[in-house]
Amino acid sequence: MSITAEARTTLAAALDAALDVPVHAYRPAELATPCVYLDIAGRRAAEDDGAPLIVVTFPVVAVVDGTDEAQMAALDELGDQIWDAAVADVVVAHLTLCAETETAA
Repeated sequence: MSITAEARTTLAAALDAALDVPVHAYRPAELATPCVYLDIAGRRAAEDDGAPLIVVTFPVVAVVDGTDEAQMAALDELGDQIWDAAVADVVVAHLTLCAETETAA
């Protein structure tokens, strides 16, 4: 298993154990709300006390539905739960939650 695949599996398992919503290691073909999935990983080389390491970064996408206010409240709650779950099992330094609106064409 690659470093990236192992990191994805570890993070998805930590989130799945802690959240009350479905967690997908990859973006599902069809999104059912609410859910969380891990998007495309980013990688970079770094050092820790002179030792080389690879940092793998996954966007954690939380999908919720409802009015604007309900979406923000759901993202606040889910974001806190994601943070708590991730820092308990994985090294996490940053979490960004963004509301994204879709418009019908």
